[in-house]
Amino acid sequence: WTNMSGSWLSIAVYDSDKWGLKKMSGNNPTDVSGLGEEAFSDKRGTDAELYVRKGKLMLEVRTSSGSAAARQAAEIALKKLP
Repeated sequence: WTNMSGSWLSIAVYDSDKWGLKKMSGNNPTDVSGLGEEAFSDKRGTDAELYVRKGKLMLEVRTSSGSAAARQAAEIALKKLP
């Protein structure tokens, strides 16, 4: 999604077998508590990335709106996952 000011948000769901690879390929992954079974954040330039593992799924949230927006989107999206 992109808003009128150009800020964007992207949400994707993958199989959790990619979890280790995604975490190892991060620039500076930082553990995040309170989301799913395991979560970490990363930063790519000015963009925030948040990855959450829940069961057999991995949620990826990327945004130009900062880490607080990424976490808020992840909390909402996690409620939709089995």
